[in-house]
Amino acid sequence: MFFQEENSVGPQANHISQRGADPISEIQFKTCVIINIDGCRKDLLYRLIDESRMPVLGKLPGGSLRFANAETVFPTATFAAQASGLTGVYPCRHGIMSNMWMDRRGEETPVYDYTGSFFDAAKVYRYNLIGFPTLVFADTVETGLADSHLSDGVKTIYQAAAENNLTSVTAFHQFEKGASRRVRPRPSDMIRYFFGNYFPGQFEVFDESMTTRLITDMQEHGTPDIIFIYFAPADGTDHWQGEKGQEKYLEEVINFKLERIIEFIKEKREPDSTLYVVYGDHGHSDVSEDKEHCISVKWMSSVIGSVPGFERISHHSARGKDALIAPEGGMAAIYLKKPGCPNWGVLPDEEICRKTAENFIREGNGRLGAVAYRTGESLEYRLLAGNNPMNINTDAIISKINREYRHINAPDVMLFSNYSEGWHFYKQPLMATHGNINPGDLEIPVIFYGKGIKSKIDTIPVQIVDIAPTIASAMGFSMDNTDGKVLNIKE
Repeated sequence: MFFQEENSVGPQANHISQRGADPISEIQFKTCVIINIDGCRKDLLYRLIDESRMPVLGKLPGGSLRFANAETVFPTATFAAQASGLTGVYPCRHGIMSNMWMDRRGEETPVYDYTGSFFDAAKVYRYNLIGFPTLVFADTVETGLADSHLSDGVKTIYQAAAENNLTSVTAFHQFEKGASRRVRPRPSDMIRYFFGNYFPGQFEVFDESMTTRLITDMQEHGTPDIIFIYFAPADGTDHWQGEKGQEKYLEEVINFKLERIIEFIKEKREPDSTLYVVYGDHGHSDVSEDKEHCISVKWMSSVIGSVPGFERISHHSARGKDALIAPEGGMAAIYLKKPGCPNWGVLPDEEICRKTAENFIREGNGRLGAVAYRTGESLEYRLLAGNNPMNINTDAIISKINREYRHINAPDVMLFSNYSEGWHFYKQPLMATHGNINPGDLEIPVIFYGKGIKSKIDTIPVQIVDIAPTIASAMGFSMDNTDGKVLNIKE
């Protein structure tokens, strides 16, 4: 859907990965079970496994290869990271900028909000919130909203598998492009997930529906070659109940739901030829649980408005506005319209972006850990960290942002809340969040299980974009032109 012009996504976006690939020729699995736990804290999952409190994983056949230094992409937001996990490319190439982003060159400059807008959230799963014949949650959308935003020329692992005559099913996931079968949440499931934020028991009902309906699908249509299992509520549980809440959910809910699915698969597929992959899309970090540490849109608007030319500011729509604020947990994205320009397609000058960033650093009063701003048409970012209250590695972070995020639809200024004092950008108090540039948000669990897989804890640095090409290689096909590399997982 989106353009992928060479001059629109920056010099880093269209390269072929130089990270190398070493196909796993000795191992060829016939089945792959991908277990994606949204927002899973790396250290928490690894501790539960070591304490035998996730016994379903301890019973998987073959070796267990755990990566101790795995990292997600920037930004540490669900939709950007999930797309990278399935495609093996960075956000600057797949085009999903975050959970909320603006299409600067789209007709009428649309703003997409996959998680904050009921209309957009419904379209992610191919429903219209209002329509005929059902009036509410009309089943009239042919392609999911996030799927439709993936850049042309970027393939999901499902598409690459289909080209090699392999079948796949995805359960309750936001991306399903190329999958042979799709188990979507029903409208009632989506409503339950929403209410899980306030009534935690609804999260378990949501995952029970996913488990039951995935098993039913495989009973009725057969067990495919690739099975993608998605535990979305692990993320919401951590947001509203913190690490202790996620710990309980992993041990008491996910462990048993997953066991049911795996036992069914073992009856249908040869266990010794099945690869299991467990990973998270991003981490979480604790924040203060009071209203005083919620950084308000009103305050951000006042700082932006102190720069001449930015009087009309919104956090919903770009139409008729000078600036758009997209707050998401640990990061707030700011889009600026070039003063005097009638449309958003022309990027603001570096001076405007720098001045805005400097104003935020000056007026932050402890709220912000760092601010990044764009340097114009080059799409390159620079980072201002002030006195660096979060003690981040500024050189490594700005290198990561410029490697993974240079795109016309990325924001002009990015604010990172000061986690060290509990600040965040959510509109109401919560216990934990993500989206920031600190280790807690960037670190993810990644584990491979299966016969012929080496059993060890590997300390080499790996990325979420390595997962898809590694799975493909282990199953005897390849994913071309990825930013990720094929990991050496064999004994």
